[in-house]
Amino acid sequence: MTKVDAIIIGAGASGLSAARELSKKGKKVIILEARDRIGGRIHSMKGEGFDVRIEAGAEFVHGNLPLTLQLLQEYGIVYHHVEGEIWNFRKGKFFKGYDVIQHQEILEEKLRGIKEDISIEEFINTHFSGERYEEMVDAIRGYIEGYDAADIARASTLAFKEEWQQEQPWEQYHINGGYSMLMHALWQECHEHGVKLFLSEVVKEIHWSASHVEVITDVKTTYTADQVLITVPLGVWQAPEGAEAAIAFFPPLPKKVEAAYALGFGHVVKFVLEFKHAFWKDKSVQQAIGADLHKFFFLFSDATVPTWWTQEPNPAPVLTGWLSGPAALQYTGDEQHMTTDALQSLSDIFKIEIEELRKELLASRVFHWTNDPYALGAYSYSTLEADKFMQQFMKPVGQRLFFAGEALDRGHGTGTVEAALGSGLEVVKEMITEN
Repeated sequence: MTKVDAIIIGAGASGLSAARELSKKGKKVIILEARDRIGGRIHSMKGEGFDVRIEAGAEFVHGNLPLTLQLLQEYGIVYHHVEGEIWNFRKGKFFKGYDVIQHQEILEEKLRGIKEDISIEEFINTHFSGERYEEMVDAIRGYIEGYDAADIARASTLAFKEEWQQEQPWEQYHINGGYSMLMHALWQECHEHGVKLFLSEVVKEIHWSASHVEVITDVKTTYTADQVLITVPLGVWQAPEGAEAAIAFFPPLPKKVEAAYALGFGHVVKFVLEFKHAFWKDKSVQQAIGADLHKFFFLFSDATVPTWWTQEPNPAPVLTGWLSGPAALQYTGDEQHMTTDALQSLSDIFKIEIEELRKELLASRVFHWTNDPYALGAYSYSTLEADKFMQQFMKPVGQRLFFAGEALDRGHGTGTVEAALGSGLEVVKEMITEN
């Protein structure tokens, strides 16, 4: 094959963002993607019994994110503000609003006193041991494991402190037509600028030298370029040798692997269930639970599948469940078993017999991202070692190998699509400078 300027490994948000920028600058670019589709951990899908489009992965635009919203506006992709009520279900009772963290003033005082980083687990054990703080500890754990999908034994207290102090009003947006609309718009522009895309090609080996880089795929095709940008998820970097998506480097890159293991990669199981109607709005259900859920958007609970949301203000009768953190990593079973767990959780919450819910169920899918061979997890989080190893990970190798992705955040919000898009843009500046 003719040598190109750049090969990008991965057609997710970061890879497409970088390809768009490089091709606009006149570079000859190809993208190699292991899946049979673009988007990576973004996948809007329809069919399989569903009457509506569902999101297997990324779903919300979390706040007024400048790069994401700019691209949506540039491509004329419509999005809307998500509206609705936040509810909690704890110990058999509903209450509206966020779960209030007890002893909040003490928590904030202890966070202000943290100067050197420690794990969330150590922070809790040091300052909040004993029965008095049990509910507060459960709330902190729920936030770290639920929102950040993190392990408290590795998660950074300084990162939690920064999140807590910068907490903004909870603005969320849905993209009309699904998040994949943005991925396809990015790819269309790449295509118009001559980028070539090869799907269902799993990169197995990368041979690099001072003069060029060779990339070999599972179908024994060899591609040659001046530069290679690797945008695979952090889970692939952490994968054992012999894993389906694992990449072997020649010469090896032990420092990159060391850095990858030092960063945190969270785990998520996402349950999407479409019902024949929005049963949670039934008068009989609301009387049974003692709560008016006509405008219910998010629900946090102590059920097996703890977090649920609707499509408000869209009336589609869809409930999405969320299990994350260490609980998701340890979660096993086939899809039928997982769907039963989801229905049992809804049965416990809404006081409806599980068989009644089964009769109402129109379609269901479970997306266990840890079991996805090309992701091996969901998204990254800040560990104690993140600051030390992040720069080591991002640093180019020999002016030939470059690295990007949501885990390699350059200030756009670790673990988000915004971070992936921004990382792709930032690394292009390095590639153009180095080249």
